[in-house]
Amino acid sequence: MLYLTGPRQAGKTTLARAIASELDMGYLTLDDQAVLASAESD
Repeated sequence: MLYLTGPRQAGKTTLARAIASELDMGYLTLDDQAVLASAESD
């Protein structure tokens, strides 16, 4: 799990998606309500 923080419009999502893609990893965001609910209940 990686928590990436920084100012708005700094490229955090772009960076995270690019790294995940390059390393053949999944990318999930807690902005997705289903993912957030799953994380909260785990």
